[in-house]
Parts: sequence; structure tokens; C-alpha cells
Amino acid sequence: MQSPLASSHSNTVNQTFASVRTRGILYCQKLMHQGVAYGDARSLASAIAKFDATGRSPSERQRRLIMQYSAQICRAHLWRSQLLLEC
Repeated sequence: MQSPLASSHSNTVNQTFASVRTRGILYCQKLMHQGVAYGDARSLASAIAKFDATGRSPSERQRRLIMQYSAQICRAHLWRSQLLLEC
């Protein structure tokens, strides 16, 4: 049996994962609507969703995609100024 503290941590992790997943799906749709190819949109959406939920920095590949698709990210209302500073 898990301790209440471990159970609480597990619930927080599960909620964060669910939040990232839900946001990622929505963000991917918004990016594709702006003309970003599915694979790139998925990678960008994942990076932005993880940044929003946990503050995690994007990978080098994701940073290049962020710079490449900055206009589309902006038009999709997904731009994060702190994310730009990290790229």
C-alpha cells in the first residue's frame, strides 16, 4: 500500500501527464491549422505543452523547429516569450 504522500505525488504526476497530453493534442491541431506539417506540429506541440506544464526546455531539434515556425506558432497563439529566450 502506498503512503499518502506517495499517492499524492503519483496523482500529481498523472495530472501533469494528462495536462501535457491534452494540451499537446490541442496545440498540434492549432499548428496544423496554420500549415505546419503533422510531424513538426506534433514535436512543437509537445515542446510547448511540456514547457507550459513543467517549464521543461525544448530539445535542440525542437528549438530549431521553434525558430523555423515562429510565425505559425505566433498565429496559433502559442508563443511563449520565455521559450523564445531559451531558443
